[in-house]
Order: sequence, then structure tokens, then C-alpha cells
Amino acid sequence: MAQIQADTAYYYTEEEVWNLIGNISVINLDGDQFFARTLNWKKGDNIIYSDDTVTIITKDKVLKGSHFSANQDFSKYTFYHSRGSMKLKEEEESSE
Repeated sequence: MAQIQADTAYYYTEEEVWNLIGNISVINLDGDQFFARTLNWKKGDNIIYSDDTVTIITKDKVLKGSHFSANQDFSKYTFYHSRGSMKLKEEEESSE
């Protein structure tokens, strides 16, 4: 499960889609944080998606992109237009 907060949520009964708008914050079970202005959750498909910009902050990286989709617990996600940065460990030089 993931915790989701948003300013506004609309549910469209015929399409079975939730539309979340404004200051969206999500935290998944791994502690990864997701931020967006809009998210949609298609209940029958168990997919959350957005064409808007989404930012993800994890322990070792920051990702930002648009055209985002995730499973409903945010444990697996995909960006179709992305950019980001991550921390890399420097390799020690070997002395021979």
C-alpha cells in the first residue's frame, strides 16, 4: 500500500477512474516519495498514471519526468520522458 494526499479528488463512476489534482504527495512502503500536480487511478486496471510532471525522491536518486505510470502500490513505475540524478560510489584505484 501507499499513502496518497491531494488537494482534490474526483471519482468518475462510469469510467471507474479517480482523478487527483493539486499538491499530490505519495509515499510507498520503501519510503520513496512521489510528487505531482495530477494523477489518475484506473481502478479496474490497478494502474496510476499522469501525463504531467512527476518527481520521485528515493534514498539514492531524484527522478523527474512526465508520462508516468505505476502499479497501485507504487512499487514499480515507468517514465516515458525522464531526467534525473543519482549518487554513485567512486571506485578505489588499485595500486600495482
